[in-house]
Amino acid sequence: MSVKVVVSNTVALNGGDAAILLALRHVLKKHLGDRLDLTVFDSQPEVASRLYPELDFRQLLYENTTWRPELNDIDNRYVRYLLRETSKIANPFRVWLALYLWKEVEEEAARLFLTSNEWESLQIYASADVIISTGGTYLVDYYFLEPRIFDYQIAHFFDRPLVFYTQTAGPFETPRYRRALRSIMNRAQLILLRDEESADNLRDIGVTDTPLVVAADAVFSLAEPDDLEAARDRTYPLEDRPRVAVSVRHWPHFQNRSTEEGMRKYRESIQSAVHHLAEHHNAKIKFVSTCQGVQEYRNDDAQVAQRIADCLPDEIRSAVTVDASFHAPTDLKEEIKSYDFVVATRMHMAILGLVAGTPVLPIAYEPKTTHLFRKMGLGEWVTSIETIDPSFSDKVDQFIEQIDSLRNLMIDGADKERQQADLAAQQLGEVFRKIGVESESSTSKQA
Repeated sequence: MSVKVVVSNTVALNGGDAAILLALRHVLKKHLGDRLDLTVFDSQPEVASRLYPELDFRQLLYENTTWRPELNDIDNRYVRYLLRETSKIANPFRVWLALYLWKEVEEEAARLFLTSNEWESLQIYASADVIISTGGTYLVDYYFLEPRIFDYQIAHFFDRPLVFYTQTAGPFETPRYRRALRSIMNRAQLILLRDEESADNLRDIGVTDTPLVVAADAVFSLAEPDDLEAARDRTYPLEDRPRVAVSVRHWPHFQNRSTEEGMRKYRESIQSAVHHLAEHHNAKIKFVSTCQGVQEYRNDDAQVAQRIADCLPDEIRSAVTVDASFHAPTDLKEEIKSYDFVVATRMHMAILGLVAGTPVLPIAYEPKTTHLFRKMGLGEWVTSIETIDPSFSDKVDQFIEQIDSLRNLMIDGADKERQQADLAAQQLGEVFRKIGVESESSTSKQA
């Protein structure tokens, strides 16, 4: 008998989010085996299906049920604006009216007010055994949270068990978000968090009725103990010339600098470090990241990388490659094994490096990266994107001097995080057992 699982709030065009999704599917397959019937609700399902054809994607509920009428044929811009703004109010009202009829009258009455896609999506939610809000960093105040809140409210409307996979959450200052998330999360089955600060942020808004469990990022579930042990035997450099992978990104949320000034200093610092690596360490450098090569996604790290590479002198440029291709996270993890170390701005590029057994020099754009490396006892190696400057090259030198000992420390840390990710998986297994779904191993033993 199949077990229907919904994973919601994914953005699979972001390679880090895709890594979380693949790790979560890996965990679910270990629990449920061939019984797993998985549906993923994503922001851009058509493109995600092309990138990951093995998964069943559908449009996020909020986007599906708050569609806007086609207004291009209306010449009067004031009329277009009025109709567009009216639809923002009318569509959610229409959906909630349909759900009221669903519960108080009959399902077929609700169908009169829903499109076929809305009807099919709501049926999937209504019949799900468990709904899992994917892991990541999207429950923070500077993001628009209405789509997430809508999703959780639908899950509770159908009285489906709701699980939050490993999150970085808060802090929350917006009163609307505080009220809504307090109500939603106090009705959840389980909330998994990546750090204690996130747990404190949820306690601050009054989440007291649901277990708050601090565990590791889901992507550590992809770590293989044998791979980590084998990586201990590597020495620097792996080949005649060191090979370094560099992950960069655009960042629009600087706290103490304008975006333009912050990005300029960041690019200059990376440019200086790459120049230094090529000139003084005879290194070959490849710019590669988790968010690239997908035209339909709003961010392409290869564009930032190309801008940095174009500023390098010709004699250095020959040692530098910009990889602009798309890489699935599991493929990227395998590639990272061939590098001596990774300079990682994207957090999940850093995690893929760690699970590959490759040393990582991290640049933090959000606290989540700092929390992770501090947790592993490696906080001194984190550089903030807020304060980075060309002296970052000195830290690169220090990192290389200690790289063989750091490799073992990072492998130890990655293995502990893997075990913490297993704890999250066990907690999820408890939710399944609570609703009467045994794990694959238990089912096999009974047979």
